[in-house]
Formats: sequence, C-alpha cells, structure tokens
Amino acid sequence: MNELKRDHHYTSSSPNIKSFIFPIFLSLSFISFLVFFLLFSSLYSYVVVVFELNVIFLIFIVSGTATATTTTMAAAATFYGQK
Repeated sequence: MNELKRDHHYTSSSPNIKSFIFPIFLSLSFISFLVFFLLFSSLYSYVVVVFELNVIFLIFIVSGTATATTTTMAAAATFYGQK
C-alpha cells in the first residue's frame, strides 16, 4: 500500500508525461518481442545452440512488458481519476 501511495503521488505530479511515455514504451517492447520472435522462427536451424539464451531473453522481455503494462494501467487510472 505504501508503494501505491508513493506511485500515486509521483504520477499526480506529472500525468501527461507518464500517459505518453508508457504506451510508447509498451508498444516498443511489443514490437521488439515480435521482431525477436520472427528472427527466432526464421533461424530455426540454430535453435539447438541458441535455445537456452533465447528462453532467458524471452523471460526478460515478458517481465519488462508486464511491468510496463502495470505502470501504464496505474498511470491511466490516476490520470482519469483526476478528471
């Protein structure tokens, strides 16, 4: 709960910047995920060598996207809550 209050205080000071940056960041991470997935599927012959690295990289991308989504939702909630 303390983190939520601190985040709300931070977002309420600059809602416009947050509401613009985080959807952009989210879409960028999604695009990079798609590009990586296409590369991964086209380089199918190297899967055995690179598979473990790819799995680690995918885990990082997914966790980053989840964080971006959560922050976007929080920013949107505080932004629309003010109106």
